[in-house]
Amino acid sequence: MTSLYKILTYILLPFAAIFGLLTVVTFFIAIANPAMFLGVFMLAAVTIYVFCCLRFVRQGINLNRPLTSKLKDWIKVNAYVASPFAILNLLQSVTIIGKPSLLQEIVKQMTEMQQKAGFPTQPAGTYDAMLMGLLYVMLLFSIALFLHIILTFALLKKYNDLFEPTKSSTTD
Repeated sequence: MTSLYKILTYILLPFAAIFGLLTVVTFFIAIANPAMFLGVFMLAAVTIYVFCCLRFVRQGINLNRPLTSKLKDWIKVNAYVASPFAILNLLQSVTIIGKPSLLQEIVKQMTEMQQKAGFPTQPAGTYDAMLMGLLYVMLLFSIALFLHIILTFALLKKYNDLFEPTKSSTTD
């Protein structure tokens, strides 16, 4: 279980890096369009989740060093946000892969928008293959992320002794 968790962590790492860059870019777009902040928030949560899990793997599991309870809280909170992200991506990918007519409609709308904007259009089939490939990648990513989240909660319990207890701020 621990080896699978480590492998999944390193597989998710490039995605988290890309999502981190997207978060920065879309944050500035979301300032002009506040409805996008939910998506920005979810991208940021996935990014933070993966990088916190990387720290948990490298310092906690591999080196057996003590970790702060704050790290555990960061992992849990961002896992709660990353779960719906994984489920939504999984459902979206399965739906569009299962109904190719939806993909054709998306490509048709993209082509029409490009023509209206005056951009050159691509040869027929280019977008179909590209989007289908992207859908399969996102399907595999979603499965890996959801499995990783499940394993995270199991390993947080298993390695609970690595996390230092929270210091209470009581004064005597």
